[in-house]
Amino acid sequence: MLLIKRPLLVFFLCLLILEPGCTTPSPIQTSITVQVPNNSVPLYGKFETVLAVDAPYSNAFDPRDISVDVEFTSPSGTNKICPAFLYSFASKPGIPDEWRVRFSPDEEGLWQWKIKTVTQNKTLESAVTTFDCIPSTNRGPITVSSWDPRFFAYECEASFYPIGHNVCWNSLEEYREQFALMAANGENWARVWIAPWNCEIEWSPRDGYTYHGLGAYNLDNARKLDGIMDAADENHLYIQLVLHEHCRLSAKTNPEWQNNPYNAQLGGPCAAPKDFFVNEEARRLAKNRLRYIVARWGYSDHLMAWELFNEVDLTDEFSFDRDTPWHREMAEFLKKTDPHGHLITTSYMSAPNADTLRLPVIDYSQSHVYAEDIDRRFLRFYESYASLGKPHFIGEFGRHTADGVDAQDLDGSFLHAGIWAQFMLPSAGNAMSWWWYDHIHPHRLYPAFAALSRFSADVTRNCGDWVVQTGRFKGDLGTRF
Repeated sequence: MLLIKRPLLVFFLCLLILEPGCTTPSPIQTSITVQVPNNSVPLYGKFETVLAVDAPYSNAFDPRDISVDVEFTSPSGTNKICPAFLYSFASKPGIPDEWRVRFSPDEEGLWQWKIKTVTQNKTLESAVTTFDCIPSTNRGPITVSSWDPRFFAYECEASFYPIGHNVCWNSLEEYREQFALMAANGENWARVWIAPWNCEIEWSPRDGYTYHGLGAYNLDNARKLDGIMDAADENHLYIQLVLHEHCRLSAKTNPEWQNNPYNAQLGGPCAAPKDFFVNEEARRLAKNRLRYIVARWGYSDHLMAWELFNEVDLTDEFSFDRDTPWHREMAEFLKKTDPHGHLITTSYMSAPNADTLRLPVIDYSQSHVYAEDIDRRFLRFYESYASLGKPHFIGEFGRHTADGVDAQDLDGSFLHAGIWAQFMLPSAGNAMSWWWYDHIHPHRLYPAFAALSRFSADVTRNCGDWVVQTGRFKGDLGTRF
């Protein structure tokens, strides 16, 4: 039965559950109260609606217990399934939990949508309702260019060249401040980590943070990432979101394994870090986490890509044989679950796995370079990765991996050399400095990107037959010009 109460649409869906030892069905009512969103949504804008879900479930983060999905049908008849997510728990008994759905329409015209809920092995569907997708100036998500697969483009095929730097962790206030400075100086890209100290949703309560253990997510941290994505959208920055970092699976390199809820010593399914890649229960739980991440942040057209792992080769007992199947499985799951089709990448520190990078579900590759001779290193990496036939750029660079080394370059000469050296190669994006917290921001080096941004605006990389030319200067190199 559908009752309409403005401003709410109310769907009452009923289940009959047999209690143990009973022969007569005991009715358990399941209801989903839907707040009516705006009747119109801009093209590639944010459709969001609130669901008050009153249903029999014990773990809202496990789709085996309850799954709430919304089927969107475009004006041309294409169906897209978007998972809903728990936004907040009920504040008091008798009040249902709050769920939400976020979606970005990619076609103008009248869209239809309906809710499908599966709980207690019962499937329930709502009536169909509609919204109108109206024209906008949004250019849509980033894709691999269909004109030249070495480069990126907007959905409309206009060329996109990422220029920016890493801002992997910060307070929300620092993100807002630094994103605004980046945008003011022509940057359009940033890399953000989901990590135990920044926006992680699933971690051990023994770590000193307000975490709840395996399979139970931290919604306060999720709201922080909401704010980060909003700040990126406001400043027209495209985010490469790192979903796992090497620390969580290492007891040696930046160790966090001792606090990882997947660790068997903390009640998890993995006796050692390497088991995360092969243990069946660990892979199931990892997919649950990915599903929540897609549901909550996949709507954003300013989400450039999911980065499955940062420097996965720094995890303990790293193995190519475990790495490739895991990346294939998780990337295929993302492709299936993400209705917006965001790009997928991953990263290595020193031992890139060519078999993983060649997977069709890995859309582009990146390198991390810490060295003085960056011009030669950048050229070598470009030549090495060109055979993949995919976009490639330098996702991290610096003079050294140690804190304070790059910070000694007070005027940003090395930073300047790095971003221009990369620009002179037919790479898909610029070289992205790692040192935001002790170098770029403290020394206010944001103007280093402004000239490059202005210059690159007149260069369409995905429409040219670019080749690499190298040479040497002759004569007096001391002459300034």
